Amino acid sequence: MTNNSANRRALTSWIPSVSDTVENWLNRKLQMQIAFVEYFDVRYHTFEFYPTYYPVTNIESAWTDSAGMWIGGQAQLSSISYHPSVNGAAITINFARPFESKNGFMATYDGGMANSAVLSIYNVTFTGSWSVGKFCFGATSNAVGLVNAATATTLTIEVLYGRFLVGETLQQWDTEDSAGGSTQTAVYVSASSLALAESYPEIVRGVELQLRYMFKNKDRFEQEAIHKDGTSLRRRTKGSLPANELEAEVTMMIAHHRRMSF
Repeated sequence: MTNNSANRRALTSWIPSVSDTVENWLNRKLQMQIAFVEYFDVRYHTFEFYPTYYPVTNIESAWTDSAGMWIGGQAQLSSISYHPSVNGAAITINFARPFESKNGFMATYDGGMANSAVLSIYNVTFTGSWSVGKFCFGATSNAVGLVNAATATTLTIEVLYGRFLVGETLQQWDTEDSAGGSTQTAVYVSASSLALAESYPEIVRGVELQLRYMFKNKDRFEQEAIHKDGTSLRRRTKGSLPANELEAEVTMMIAHHRRMSF
């Protein structure tokens, strides 16, 4: 793809649209949320509630209200009576509520897949001075990113591809293809925050695949091929597309992250 203003304008408008389509198809939100408040319907024999943002990493509080009105009749549950499920996909209570109610259960929790799509924050020990805009190369992982920010003890990296490994040496490069004479290094000690591109790279790659398909077919959507006589072979019949349709290769990559329980 040629790097010009027209193509950049198209991609800039498509990226949030495709990202929203992927979230809609997955039936979940991806960005990490802290102290998020969510209400759930209660049914008899319900032990698990499936939040919008998961995996759940912490539950601050949980309440019930048999009327579902939340105007004074609610009761707070003891902290020992609830916990995240093993995979963090649900909030589990130790015993089912003896009532059914719309919005009868409320939880305040931390959950989600990542704080950022592409920005990771690492705790590091430095050798030399790092500069914003330079390339960061993982000596063991061969992962590559751009330096977004640097403090005395942390590096914020825009991850381009690959997954950096804890304990490896990070090298600052002048260009993506070679070290270019740079001698600055850092040891990746631990992760403060991992980007979606590192934690769940298949989701980011799925968005990229969909964008590549859209760009390749931007002037001939739903056409498989154009023949020499100018006629085209259409991939689908008119009116057959769901609103959140993604290419088969994309859904195959991200299907195991789809939220199936509500």
